Amino acid sequence: MVILSGIGLAYAHTASVTRSQIQLDHHFTYESAAHSTSFLLDSSQKMDLQDVIQANKWKQMDRGYTNFGFTQDHLWLRLTLHNEGPKQTYIARLEYPLLDHIQFYQPDADGQYFALETGDQLPFSSRPLKDRYFSFPVELDSGQSKTLYWRVNSRDTLIVPLTVATQDAYETDQLHSMMLFGMYYGAILVILFINSFLFFFLRQKAQVYYVALLANYAIVELSLNGTGNVYLWGDIPEFTKFVRPFAIGLLSILTVKLTKSYFGLRTLRLGRINVEPLIIIVGVTAMITSLLVPFSWAIQISMLAMVIVTPYVLTVALYQLYLRKNAARYYITGWIGFLVGGLLNILRAFDLIEVSFISTYGSQIGSLFTLVILNMGLTNQFREFQRNSEQSKERIIRQQEVLNKQLDHAVTERTQELEAQKQEADNARMIAEQALATKSQFLATMSHEIRTPMNGVLGITQILMDTPLNSHQRHLISTIKHSGDTLVSIINDILDYSKIEAGKLSTEKIELNLRNLLDECIELFSCATAEKQIRLILSVTPETPITVMGDPTRLRQIIINLLGNAVKFTDKGYVALKAHFDKSHSQLRITIIDTGIGISDEQQQKLFQSFSQADSSTTRKFGGTGLGLAISKSLTQLMGGCIGLKSTAGKGSEFWLELPCKAIIYPEPNPALKGKQILILDPLPAAVNGVAAALTAYGVITFTERDEFSPERLDLVIQHLHQPASLRRFSCPTLILRPLQEAAPNNAANIQDPCTHSQLIQAVLRQLTGREQPVTSRYEVTDFSDLKVLVAEDNAVNQMVVKGLLKKFNIVPDLANDGLEAIHCVQSAPEPYDLILMDCEMPNLDGYQATTQLRHLPQCSHTRIVGLSAHAMQEHREAGLKAGMNDFLTKPLAIETLAEELAITCSLRPVDSLPK
Repeated sequence: MVILSGIGLAYAHTASVTRSQIQLDHHFTYESAAHSTSFLLDSSQKMDLQDVIQANKWKQMDRGYTNFGFTQDHLWLRLTLHNEGPKQTYIARLEYPLLDHIQFYQPDADGQYFALETGDQLPFSSRPLKDRYFSFPVELDSGQSKTLYWRVNSRDTLIVPLTVATQDAYETDQLHSMMLFGMYYGAILVILFINSFLFFFLRQKAQVYYVALLANYAIVELSLNGTGNVYLWGDIPEFTKFVRPFAIGLLSILTVKLTKSYFGLRTLRLGRINVEPLIIIVGVTAMITSLLVPFSWAIQISMLAMVIVTPYVLTVALYQLYLRKNAARYYITGWIGFLVGGLLNILRAFDLIEVSFISTYGSQIGSLFTLVILNMGLTNQFREFQRNSEQSKERIIRQQEVLNKQLDHAVTERTQELEAQKQEADNARMIAEQALATKSQFLATMSHEIRTPMNGVLGITQILMDTPLNSHQRHLISTIKHSGDTLVSIINDILDYSKIEAGKLSTEKIELNLRNLLDECIELFSCATAEKQIRLILSVTPETPITVMGDPTRLRQIIINLLGNAVKFTDKGYVALKAHFDKSHSQLRITIIDTGIGISDEQQQKLFQSFSQADSSTTRKFGGTGLGLAISKSLTQLMGGCIGLKSTAGKGSEFWLELPCKAIIYPEPNPALKGKQILILDPLPAAVNGVAAALTAYGVITFTERDEFSPERLDLVIQHLHQPASLRRFSCPTLILRPLQEAAPNNAANIQDPCTHSQLIQAVLRQLTGREQPVTSRYEVTDFSDLKVLVAEDNAVNQMVVKGLLKKFNIVPDLANDGLEAIHCVQSAPEPYDLILMDCEMPNLDGYQATTQLRHLPQCSHTRIVGLSAHAMQEHREAGLKAGMNDFLTKPLAIETLAEELAITCSLRPVDSLPK
């Protein structure tokens, strides 16, 4: 916006009313300003506002739509508005969208003119109002007059239909225009879609040319009426000038192509002369010139192409009508609508007819009429084609009827055979479903009957482990616990196999302590390897993280399966469990190596199959279900990994699995061990590597017998009991790695073999510093004595187990032998229970029914009910949650799980029930 000072004398609040001004009052809505507007042509293109105000060459417009043609002159317009009505905002509007540049001047309150610049060649955002025309708001007080000026120039024909309207009338006109153009372009899109759809069925060239012509004409209309600037290319104003001559040139070519294909002509001739190449040359020239020459030349060349094409194609259509071709009637009728609509538009532009709905939208109505009629012509052709096609189909149908009668008999026989096969398939499916249901029921019952006593065994074992024990006793109790866990894992294997068959097995991704998990696997098989007098070795590379993201249950299950097979089939030598982490690919590789009987290439083909072992004789000799490797493969694939083996008969085997996982915590050097020098002496190189890798991860400098080292600088020697005697004598302490089955003498620094990494680090710390590293328990015993807990359990051993586990948390629970007693305890308790541990299978009233009834008691509104069951199937868990349980735990009950439930219960207690 530009403020023009010093020109205030051209405007006054009390200007006298002349015949060249528009009177505005409360009855005024809309009026053409042409006869009240003066104009001035500036051929020099140098006049400014002050020059034109002082000029005396102003002329009065004598037409509503004065057409100045193609001109490079600048046109100045002057209009005075006098408001006799109330204060109001009026809209002065140039209703022609093809004006390149417009400068609008109006005075402000001080009489100083300010300018606003817009136009077809400026971004759409420069327009004061969002309009396809050029609209300018003018605010007038009651009794006020304003003289307005416009400077206009355009490379198009220069037409300046100036109108004035009230705000309401303007908005109503905008709404009507939007609705009409929406209907217009909507109709074009419908026709476009229908003909595109028909082309895929008919494959007629006429459909393609018609769709292309329709789309091209829509682009021409968008550029002509200014709608394209509003909704499509408003930020690329030059596109409007470029696209129109280009599209009109292309339109002339498409018109020729459509006419040929519409009438089925090979060429368009004028007598013996083929004029089609000439018309195409003119159209292509118009398209090229739109890129190379000024717009005023390009638009005239493109219009010349249409002037040549239109009469010629009409002549061709008239000749086809003379030949009595029905399609010519549609073609000629359609073009007449187009020509009439265009003629109305031209007559309105030259002010030869009055402005009306028909004259304003004549070109759109005529073009739409043309498109509809041409579409009707194409549709008529489609119907003729369809009629011919139907006649051909009738002939084919009559021929097919004969063949159908011959086929009916064969089809009837085949149908009977298929029905018999279907009946057999249905019977087989019913038998299979019954078998599956029987197997599921059997598995659930077996799981329940085994887990119930195992809950007592493992529960008592957990209680016993918290009593004072020496290291050997603790090791034995730990072995009992791990063996019980193994029995439970066998049950889980069978259940997992059934889930895998049904496609219902899922995995989880949580943080897991990888090194602790590997230690537990080594502890589990330590007694078994000691009995067979073979070595069990754990080797974890220093760069392997301590904590990773994964499924600890499934990973432990796979490793135990592979380790169990390795120990089972190895009678001499060793079994090694190795772990390595590839940081570049975030991939964990677990390897189990043994020196056992090995597997031949032929036998390897049978592995990883359900209930299969390499040799049927091994089942009788070594035992086993044959499920381990099949389950391991399925679990590995579920976790996104892969599993394989390398083996030679008589030389041992190497099983490996690779799993994608994210590292969380890496090992860091221990300040008490960093820089310490330790010599490792062991007759088995694999064992030396395993011990060295474990110590290196914590900052220890390790040496082997073959390395060069200074004996005086050694801090410790780790020596296996069966290591041949060395001629060297060391002044530092010696830690003896002693096989588990051989008792250790008194006053000797010993560590059992096989040993876990945690045991190794504890022993080294004890030798070097006299103290041990604190062992982090997997659960933290917390005082939950404020919690009121009810245990509903019918089995006396399980009552003792749960009561003993709760005692660790300073909780003395109330006991109920069945669901009825549990309800009675809740109703008679002086205070509501915080937690109810509800066994699901009890006499009189089971846990599901008891929970449903308890949820209707006001005393249980804030009580957590946690189900306990020896059933491990998903349907039992879903039944418990549906009955109203907050959680569902599977027996044997682990103390870690119980601790989590107690912590959750404590965190959810109402504030007024918390201890003060």
